[in-house]
Amino acid sequence: MADRSDAMRKARALRSDQKRQRVLSALDASLERGEEIAMSALAKRAQVSRTFLYDNEDLRAEIELRIRVAQDRAAAGLMSGARVSAMSLRAEIENYKALNRQHRREIDALKRRLSEAVGAGVLQAELPAVADALADEHYQQQIGRLEGENYKLQERIAVLEEELEAARDVNRKLMGRVNRSEAEVAGV
Repeated sequence: MADRSDAMRKARALRSDQKRQRVLSALDASLERGEEIAMSALAKRAQVSRTFLYDNEDLRAEIELRIRVAQDRAAAGLMSGARVSAMSLRAEIENYKALNRQHRREIDALKRRLSEAVGAGVLQAELPAVADALADEHYQQQIGRLEGENYKLQERIAVLEEELEAARDVNRKLMGRVNRSEAEVAGV
């Protein structure tokens, strides 16, 4: 009779280990997909009862540990991505600002040249030359092109500044989450 009860205990332990492995496999798969983890859904995926999950404290502790580790990894990845994004956005903004300043200088130079051409035309002898200068397609096209580029760059700067502010907001939220997680871990 003792042999039979030993065999039953071993079979039960084997089934329990198999269930445990199914739960951990289902948990890992859910974490890889970034899904929200609920005990009832995890039990259903692993084809075990919720009672099995709640009665096995060591298994519950392992589940909670893996969830916390996955959350910490995700938060760390988001924070490093936000830092890289914020730094690249700042660099891009500075590049566009420099390009915008250069375009403004070119526009100012063109305006001066046009003003000189128009001013010289005040003299009656120069009026036909001034009319030709004003009608010159090249200057008009270049001024229009530069003003259009300037407008686009100003719009891009505004968009980048909004993105930078959004990145900062995400960073603040993530840091708050990390700090809360660290406080919870320290309090445990």
